[in-house]
Amino acid sequence: MGGGWETRRRRGPGYDWIIVRLGARGCVRAVEVDTNHFKGNFPDRCSIDGIDFQSGRITELVQSGAWSPILPQTKLSAHTRHFFAGELIPHGQLSHVRLNIFPDGGISRLRIWGTRSPEPHALLNEWSSDQARSALTRCCGSSRWVEAMLGRRPFASSAELYRTAQEIWSGLGRSDFLEAFSHHPEIGASTRELRERFTPTASWARSEQSGVAEATEGTLEALRDANARYRARFGFAFIVCATGKSAGEMLSLLWGRLEHAPEAELRIAATEQGKITLLRLEKLSP
Repeated sequence: MGGGWETRRRRGPGYDWIIVRLGARGCVRAVEVDTNHFKGNFPDRCSIDGIDFQSGRITELVQSGAWSPILPQTKLSAHTRHFFAGELIPHGQLSHVRLNIFPDGGISRLRIWGTRSPEPHALLNEWSSDQARSALTRCCGSSRWVEAMLGRRPFASSAELYRTAQEIWSGLGRSDFLEAFSHHPEIGASTRELRERFTPTASWARSEQSGVAEATEGTLEALRDANARYRARFGFAFIVCATGKSAGEMLSLLWGRLEHAPEAELRIAATEQGKITLLRLEKLSP
């Protein structure tokens, strides 16, 4: 609607929601949910979730299990500007928010205030060599890639940073790919394994593999079995850009890739590693 967002009346279970990309990646400090002019058809309650997934396509955003709550379910009133600050749940950097209304109704306006995050290229330019090396290693475990990236500083923009990352990665070889792959937990790895083996990237890996959290026990067992077959065939862990994918989707991809020739699969895994690297570069923060 030209004067806001209004959904039709629900006759069954469920609720309505809308995803909004923030004007800049950052940390949300205050929210306004405005029901002005909606007097009989305002939502009874609302909640807000957030995600840091700048390059995510809409289908990936909709399906992702990485959303985290920012504002818990809160009662709304008719024809009122509702302001929330102290009620917000602590969270990290966000690129999108999802406004949920229960069960339906109309919102005149949603305003989000916050602190804008520094651009990834600016952070890498400002950090010392040791700090930048540590941050880049979290993004990609190939030591040659990391050193080449350090040698290309300073970056004029984040777009240049991402182009450079892809250019350098595409010029590397098998040993570099395998070194990077070794820094990843297997899809469906336990929280304890994440913590013990991959402490620097554990939180990112949990977020990227959040689709596994809602998987059935049978799917998890199938993932473990397929991972073991994959490693036995190719000699490295199954690498997939898991963000936005369910456990079932990842299992289907894994079974399909078991049919590939080893050299072809190495290149496919390297392409997936490149996607993961770009997503992690986007998430760099102080």
